[in-house]
Amino acid sequence: ISDQNMLLSADLAFKNITVAGERDFSISGKIAEINTSNKTIKELLPRVLGDKLPDVLDNAGKVSLNGNIYLDRNNINLQSDIRTQLGNLTTDLKMQDITNSENTSYQGKIIAKNFHLGRFLEQKILGRVTGAIDVKGKGFILETVDNQIDGKLQSFDFNGYSYQNILVSGSMTKPEFDGEIHIDDPNVKLSFEGSAALAAEIKKYDFKAQIDYADLNVLQLVTRDTLSVIKGNIELNAEGNTLDEMVGKLNFRNTSYQNHNDIYYFEDFTVTSEFNDRKVRTIAINSPDIIEGVFIGKYQFKELGKIF
Repeated sequence: ISDQNMLLSADLAFKNITVAGERDFSISGKIAEINTSNKTIKELLPRVLGDKLPDVLDNAGKVSLNGNIYLDRNNINLQSDIRTQLGNLTTDLKMQDITNSENTSYQGKIIAKNFHLGRFLEQKILGRVTGAIDVKGKGFILETVDNQIDGKLQSFDFNGYSYQNILVSGSMTKPEFDGEIHIDDPNVKLSFEGSAALAAEIKKYDFKAQIDYADLNVLQLVTRDTLSVIKGNIELNAEGNTLDEMVGKLNFRNTSYQNHNDIYYFEDFTVTSEFNDRKVRTIAINSPDIIEGVFIGKYQFKELGKIF
């Protein structure tokens, strides 16, 4: 089959796909090659797939696929190599309840090669990913996703930096990650345990991290100091979308911070931040070996630097 929107070369068996309203239909077989898009497939088989494939698949654009497929009203089994406008994927997936795209369940393995996850999920903070993930759960959009993931990533773009050599194990639920992450990157070596809701309307953090080395400037987390290296143990329990909106508690233990001026050491350093009902901020600093004090007022964090 070939036209301007679709090329299909396959050995497929069809059952009841031309019968309007037929529930007992199926498509199965081997696909040598298919070049198309999610939108075209739904238009080609409107009664079969028109409202069943998740809309998020539209973001992949034109797709070229080869492999084995089984599809019926509720299920898809797909072992395939997929080339998209966002990057390449290899899948061994089983999906159920595909008629309910917000809660479609799935299990299997996905191998990504330079795949733009941020554009696929419409999340600007994310970029491209290369690696393998075992996944089991349901939901394709962040508001309904609920899954367990275990994987090894060669690279993962986050907030403008491409992290290398990542091990991840945990759950992703509406849209909070809860689990463990280990990173062995030239600019950051750390072990993370806890939760982070980075795609929520208000970001939330509750985690512990052992940082062997992190260059915060290179990671694009600090811009004030071009040299900004931290080592130590950190605990964060807070929420907020920016540093100036953050409310909660941050604790550093056995930590060092290096900038162009000096290297600063502290055994125990705690910062708490809160607002009252008039939006007046209180920041309390408690570090017996450095400084103790309280800042009260309406100000931004960058203004505190002018005090020291």
